[in-house]
Amino acid sequence: MHANFTKAVPVSLIAMAGAKVAGAAPPLVVTGGLSLLRGRLLHYWVIRRHGWGNARAVPMVLAFLAIGGFALAILWQFLIA
Repeated sequence: MHANFTKAVPVSLIAMAGAKVAGAAPPLVVTGGLSLLRGRLLHYWVIRRHGWGNARAVPMVLAFLAIGGFALAILWQFLIA
C-alpha cells in the first residue's frame, strides 16, 4: 500500500502543478485532485475490507485518470497556445 502511494501521489501532484502552470482551467485541476483523493481513500477502504485482491483496480484507475487528465490538459494548453 505504501509503495503504490509513493508512486501515484507525487506524480499526480507534479502533473497537477504542471497543468496549473500551463494554464488549465481551475475546475479541471480541482476535479483531477478530487479524483486522486477519492481514489486514494477508496484504495484504503478496499484493502481494509477486501484485502489485496483485484478489487484494488478501480481505485487505481481513479488515480491514473487524474494523472492522464493532467497530462492531456498540459498537452492541450501547449497545442492551442
